[in-house]
Amino acid sequence: MGKELPVVLGGFGEKKKCVSDKTIAEIHNQPVPEIRKSIGRNIERFKENVDFIDLRQRSNEITTLNFLLSLGYAKQSITQAEHIYILSERGYAKLIKIMDTDLAWEIHDKLIDEYFELRDGNSTKTQAEIILEQAQALVAQERRMMKLEDANKKHEQRIDEIEAKLITHSSEYYTIAGYASLKNRRIDVTQANLLGRKAVKLSKEYGYDIDKINDPRFGTVNAYHIDILEMVFRNK
Repeated sequence: MGKELPVVLGGFGEKKKCVSDKTIAEIHNQPVPEIRKSIGRNIERFKENVDFIDLRQRSNEITTLNFLLSLGYAKQSITQAEHIYILSERGYAKLIKIMDTDLAWEIHDKLIDEYFELRDGNSTKTQAEIILEQAQALVAQERRMMKLEDANKKHEQRIDEIEAKLITHSSEYYTIAGYASLKNRRIDVTQANLLGRKAVKLSKEYGYDIDKINDPRFGTVNAYHIDILEMVFRNK
C-alpha cells in the first residue's frame, strides 16, 4: 500500500488500525461495489462498531466527509453510495474468510505459515495485523511490476485518456465508447449497445446515477460510473 492504514478515532478506539472498503478493493483488485456486496450478504457475521462502521450514515458530518475525502473517496461516490464500510482488523480477518479469490487464498496461506512461525517466536502480533501486512506486501510487489510496465506505455495511455475525455462528462463517468477507447478495446455498435444495456442494469442495481451527454456522432448518449464500466468490461 505504501502508506499507513488510517485510524478512526472514537470508532474502534484510539490507535486502532482500520481499512476502508476502497482500500480492500484495491488490495484484491475488485470493484468497490463487489466488496460492499460481500459484506452485505454476510452482514450477520459482522458486529457493528466492533467489526465495521458504516460511515455513509455519518457522511453529512463535516469531519466524516473530510475523513472520507482524505481516504481518496470522491464526493460524488460518497453521495451515491448506499454504504461506505470501514473495517477493523477483526472485521477484515472475517471478510478474508468469506472472499473466494486467488489473492484471498494467497493471503490466507501466508497467514497460516506466518501464524505458526510467530507462535514459535512468541510474537504479540494479532492475526489481523499479519493479514494486513501480507496484503500490503503483495500490493507493493504488484505495484512495482506495474510501474515497470507503465513506463513503456505512459505516452500511449495519455493519448487514450485525452481521446476518451473528449466524449465523457467527468473524471469518473465515461461513455461505453469512451471507456473502450481508454482501455484500448475495439467494439462495434452492436457490442456497444449490449454493453450499454448491462451498464444500465448494474447502475440501477448498485444505485449509481446515469449521466446524459452530447456525442457529435450519436447525439445524446449515456455515461456510466467507472465502477460500473469495470464490471461490464470485465465480464465482456
